[in-house]
Amino acid sequence: ANKYLQDSIILMRKLLQKQLLASKKAAKKGAQVTEEKLKGLVYVNEEFDGWRARCLEILRRKFDQQTRSFAPDAEILG
Repeated sequence: ANKYLQDSIILMRKLLQKQLLASKKAAKKGAQVTEEKLKGLVYVNEEFDGWRARCLEILRRKFDQQTRSFAPDAEILG
């Protein structure tokens, strides 16, 4: 989970930088640029419901802790 969050933060920063560069180029062409503080929101759901919960339960049962791998697709889907 930590790696995913760190990768997401890096991606958000890259996208923000790209957006800021585009807005600076637009400002040179005469468009107005506002210097507002930007905010990002990361929502973390502690529990899933419905089909998501069912899928995660199936995957949990089909995961082998010793080999750290999942069962073959046919077994999971069957």
